[in-house]
This record gives sequence, C-alpha cells and structure tokens, in this order.
Amino acid sequence: MHPTEPPWLNEFSGVIKNVCGPVTAAKTIYEDEQGYLIIISLPFVNLPSVKVSWRNTLTHGIIKVSCMSTSRKPFIKRHDRTFKLTDPS
Repeated sequence: MHPTEPPWLNEFSGVIKNVCGPVTAAKTIYEDEQGYLIIISLPFVNLPSVKVSWRNTLTHGIIKVSCMSTSRKPFIKRHDRTFKLTDPS
C-alpha cells in the first residue's frame, strides 16, 4: 500500500483505484425544494490544499474545486525500497 493510501482503498477498483495524472473525483447531486447538495469525493488529494469557490448566474451555478493530487508523488517508499517516478508526464 502507498503511504498516502487510505485504509479503505481496497474497497475500490477500476478508474478510481488506478489513478494517474489529474485528480480523480466522484460527484453526487441531491435536490430538495430549496436547492441542491453536491457531494464531491476526492480520495487522492492533499486535504489542506482543497479550495472551493462558486458563483451563481440567473440560470447556472458554477463550482470550482482546486486541489493538489497525491496520486503521482515523485517517490514511493515500500518497505526498505524507494521507487522514483519514471514517467512524470
């Protein structure tokens, strides 16, 4: 397991587990009579780096989420070995 991987990671598979490059996120939108609730899951980010902003127009709501990915760290330590990222693109 990667040092920054959460303990629940083994419950996931597919694209959310095999992340590479930009941050992988999942969103769920709920609605009631008064408005919307948007839940965004960001499992591979540095939480202190997350910034959320939004603005509303007459017809749309725009949400911007900025954060730093932890999925492509330059080095990964496993046991007594250190692996260097060889394909930073």
